[in-house]
Amino acid sequence: MSQYPRKARIPRINDGEWARLVVAMRLTPRETDVLRGLMRGGCDKQIGAKAGIKVPTVRAHLRHMFTRLGVSDRVELVLHVMALLRGD
Repeated sequence: MSQYPRKARIPRINDGEWARLVVAMRLTPRETDVLRGLMRGGCDKQIGAKAGIKVPTVRAHLRHMFTRLGVSDRVELVLHVMALLRGD
């Protein structure tokens, strides 16, 4: 048995759900790219490479989302997104 906890299963989000999230969370196109990468389990470097931006820019977009949504870290951001998807 591994000493590390198993990775949480994050549901796949279809295009309609992404559109709803973008509106509900007031995301910019770049923030949407960063959030998609985060929801896929990517690290800052992977997210930046996929979005065509540098790591400090990825972190800046994450900070903006944290502030706008009143969350303090990535885990809370993902939980917030999952709650929105459930309709909580």
